[in-house]
Amino acid sequence: MRILGIDPGSRVTGFGVVQVLRNGKLQYIASGCVRVAKGNLGDKLKTIYDGVTEIIQTYQPTVLAVEKIFMARNPDSALKLGQARGAAILAGANQTIDIAEYTALQIKSAAVGKGHAGKPQVLPCASRCRHAAARPSTAAPKIKTRSRNEACLMIGRLHGVLLRKEPPALLVDASGVGYELEAPMTTFYELPAVGEKVTLYTHLVVREDAHLLYGFAREAQRRLFRELLKVNGVGPRVALAVLSGLSDEEFFHCIADEDVARLTKVPGIGRKTAERLIIEMRGKLPKEMGTAPSSVINSRPMTPADPISEAVSALVSLGYKANEASRAVRNVATQGLSAEEIIRQALKGMA
Repeated sequence: MRILGIDPGSRVTGFGVVQVLRNGKLQYIASGCVRVAKGNLGDKLKTIYDGVTEIIQTYQPTVLAVEKIFMARNPDSALKLGQARGAAILAGANQTIDIAEYTALQIKSAAVGKGHAGKPQVLPCASRCRHAAARPSTAAPKIKTRSRNEACLMIGRLHGVLLRKEPPALLVDASGVGYELEAPMTTFYELPAVGEKVTLYTHLVVREDAHLLYGFAREAQRRLFRELLKVNGVGPRVALAVLSGLSDEEFFHCIADEDVARLTKVPGIGRKTAERLIIEMRGKLPKEMGTAPSSVINSRPMTPADPISEAVSALVSLGYKANEASRAVRNVATQGLSAEEIIRQALKGMA
């Protein structure tokens, strides 16, 4: 079980993420805050809602824990705290995770044994609990999610220079920092040439042993990727394979037509997973997912040193067996084609 604790506030909303291990101990995952800039009430609540939503999508908690009753010095403060709390709870409800509410009395009793304990008693206990929690081998960063007008350290979008593209891997230089990403082939088809500027929507997956960043040419692709991750038995690798073998529109039609046979041709998807995809994704896809992909922007073919080998390697990385990948590429007239185009035609041939 992974728990996300939220401490709502009209100016700063704090969060902490812990993993409950099999032995009952807690493992620290991450902590940080959502800072709200000055502005009207609607913008402030949207900042809290968006921030909590992004935290949930990043760390994938199973439970959202939030304080049930607030104590405030005046009615105005109580109202503002209640509004912040409501925005956080709504974010959790929209992400379909369980929500648990606890009174301050319950929290203090569990922490120090006294429901009316003050901060001087609670803070040392909370600090000891955090340091006693088993830390992952790669320490999770403390993340501050800011307002729409401020920089967001959750890496939701990257804009920089494309340094390398070797399907399914990408390397993007953004302000002097090189970001390694993995992307589906539908994104590779829309990439510019190496050395040109590129903008990618990203999704960060935090694990105990690694932080994995995935990139997408369009926001609709990322949205579909996130919907796929919610399906039991579908992880990032399978989700990438789905988006590589099917366009958004093709996947939409597979779900609508209950085309199990087409879905099972994607590496990593058996009949049971395909049936589960159809059941869980039916009715969940946003309307824009069923529309045709947007036009390709600044897409120019790159001529790699060995596009055939690169295509075979990419297909193997997507989950196809080496002999299947080689056979699929051999069936393509590769003369003068880029690796991306060879992969596109090979995937069509295996459909």
